[in-house]
Amino acid sequence: MSGAAGRPDGQPRVGASIACWKDGRVLLVERAKPPIAGVWSLPGGSVEHGETVREAALRELAEETGVTAEIAGLVDVLDVIRRGPDGRVALHFLLTVFAGRHLAGTAVAADDAAAVRWCAPAEIDGLATTDGLAGIVARSRALVD
Repeated sequence: MSGAAGRPDGQPRVGASIACWKDGRVLLVERAKPPIAGVWSLPGGSVEHGETVREAALRELAEETGVTAEIAGLVDVLDVIRRGPDGRVALHFLLTVFAGRHLAGTAVAADDAAAVRWCAPAEIDGLATTDGLAGIVARSRALVD
């Protein structure tokens, strides 16, 4: 998820991601950049000025994986808040998570993704992932089935 450090004015950054499904598997990306390099998550990133969260989720999916999808529904809106050693907020990201169905494209790692993989839900527990990924994936599946 690019640009997650927070805005200079102290306001949360806004992001969007998508759980893209194909043949009972969800598309995950391994992050290439800090602060979550080496961690598996859903494709996603910052919403650009003038862009809707839906547009951002689909754009990030295409940029990071080369895949296109249709949105099936809203999974959740999450606050990702990290605090520094002094207790002050170091990162605040407001993330809108969608569920989607694969339309086209062969998944390849691009942009800030080190790797991509189509993953069965049962395989997620064996990966280093962003907080709560398995639950988000489970809730997203109900929207595409």
